[in-house]
Amino acid sequence: MLMCTRSQKWHERYFVLRANRTLELYKSMKAAESHKAPRRIIDLRECISLEIGLEYRNHEHILSLGTFKRTFFFAAPSDALMLQWANVLEK
Repeated sequence: MLMCTRSQKWHERYFVLRANRTLELYKSMKAAESHKAPRRIIDLRECISLEIGLEYRNHEHILSLGTFKRTFFFAAPSDALMLQWANVLEK
């Protein structure tokens, strides 16, 4: 999954959705599998908005996840995958 950072550069990141309704961000799949501490934890109970179908510069299939503290942007490789991610995050 691609994620846009504050500097507005896109970086590929690996996410793990936990049963406690948190989304853990890792730099890579290898980091997650080696049980390193996540780089960030997004508490989905603090989610106040979820928008899909956004576009930014040369990226399409973007969804935004807004919390009380920050808005996160994710770019999927296709519309179908973007919708799948949105459905999982909504549940």
